[in-house]
This record gives sequence, C-alpha cells and structure tokens, in this order.
Amino acid sequence: MAQSAAAFEETSGNFLVPRVRFREGVDHVKASLRPVAERFGVGARTATARGRRLREAARSRGSAPGQGRKALAAIEAAERETILLLGRPYNLYDAGVNLGIPRKLRDF
Repeated sequence: MAQSAAAFEETSGNFLVPRVRFREGVDHVKASLRPVAERFGVGARTATARGRRLREAARSRGSAPGQGRKALAAIEAAERETILLLGRPYNLYDAGVNLGIPRKLRDF
C-alpha cells in the first residue's frame, strides 16, 4: 500500500519490502528474505540457523487447533457464560474497525 503513494518514491530506499509467500515453502521464504538479511550484514548460514530456530519455536507452541481446544476446555471448566470473539488481529484489536464491541461487552 505504501508503495503506491507518490511520496514513497522519494524515500523508497529507506524501506525493506520483501514479498514473502509462506505457502510456497521454506526455500521461497529464504530466497525472499536473503536480500533483507544481506542489507543488515547477516550471512546466509546465520539467517538459515535463525530461521530454523524460529520454526522450531513456532512448532513447540503447538498448532492453532490444539491451542483452540485448550482454550475451549478451560472455558468449559470455568462453568461460566462466555462470549468468544474470533477474528483476525486487525479486526479484533482495532477499535475503529470493531466499533468498540470488546469494550461494550466488558461494560455489559
């Protein structure tokens, strides 16, 4: 989006804008992020090792469905009425987009 702004052309050298398509696999992600790493003086071997550690950390947290099942089990165990809001972060946490619904529910 920012790239389409006219003022962006003047400062385009100040932004890192890699196009990363995670669905295309690890090799694509590496190739997309390599220029960013190089710009910060990070070599390919170091970047690969860091990427591997990030993937391992993400796996250790568990899958999203597994985390969801845990959350639902905790809600059921509490035996309280619950309203569960689901959505993307940019919808859930932006008061302008969600029209303050979480606040209104808390106040209710």
